[in-house]
Amino acid sequence: MKSVRRFVLLGVFLFVCVTPLPAQNDGAFANGQFQFISDGAPASIHFSARQRSSGDSGEIAFSSDSLTVTVDVDCVFVAGNRAAMSGTITGSF
Repeated sequence: MKSVRRFVLLGVFLFVCVTPLPAQNDGAFANGQFQFISDGAPASIHFSARQRSSGDSGEIAFSSDSLTVTVDVDCVFVAGNRAAMSGTITGSF
């Protein structure tokens, strides 16, 4: 009887650990980076954002020789291979 109980508990444990939760997988996402020249100096933008039923989230970072800006994403729209993001600037230096 104890071995059956342990087997059932092990099965439940494995099911909970292996089965992805729906909240982890809902919604589209966009991430990437690109480099360009700004005022003759190299600059880059890195972004990562996800749409979720509990709310959109992510981050955008712009950096160049003279400026770095970070943005907390609060709105994401993904259509095919294109995405639009918006958010609040949380840091600049």
